[in-house]
Amino acid sequence: MSKEKVKIILADDHSILRSGLTMLLQASNMEVIAEVENGHAAVTACLDHKPDVLIIDISMPEGAGLPAIEKVKNVSPETKILVLTMHSDPAWVRSAISSGASGYVVKKSADQVLIKAIETIMNGETYISNSNHEIDEYGLHSNPEAELEKIKNKNLLSEREIQVLKYIAYGYTYQEIAKKLFLSVKSVETYRSRIGKKLNLDSRAKLVRFALDSGLISSDDYV
Repeated sequence: MSKEKVKIILADDHSILRSGLTMLLQASNMEVIAEVENGHAAVTACLDHKPDVLIIDISMPEGAGLPAIEKVKNVSPETKILVLTMHSDPAWVRSAISSGASGYVVKKSADQVLIKAIETIMNGETYISNSNHEIDEYGLHSNPEAELEKIKNKNLLSEREIQVLKYIAYGYTYQEIAKKLFLSVKSVETYRSRIGKKLNLDSRAKLVRFALDSGLISSDDYV
């Protein structure tokens, strides 16, 4: 008796990558039932199709991955979520796992470990790729939230800085943020630098985690 195929949704804004992943997965008794280009569409697709696995990037335009992960776990709790991304910073891993992902794979190692990662999370375990030893115990020893205990008042940031931080957390590029807020790219970069100094957070991943933990962004923003 043939083994039932694992049903998968791919969420990535690069169509060539999705095509390559589809071929890789189909060769391993797995079926791609839908492809989407952003976090908003990923949530809707998971609500409609209830896949076994969602493979999602965490930095896409028009609805990034981290808040989408939380929303997917609400609308399709049985779906296992595997993050596939270029980011190997442990803070990103920590944010993804705490948002509800079951696995994390760096794109440059996908062809070697993706199938194993899917099989692992389908068995109820957590899979973290360790590309070039850049990810160490998925950042459990890194604690970007420590600074949050010192920073409880959102008024630390100006209204404009909060707007910029929200867009950064949702994965928008500086160019996209500039267009949305009618600013120059240089102004956005200046705001980004100022926010980092005020919060004492030195990476985009830590800013994302701060925005989630402080309530500046929420999975409820995804409809």
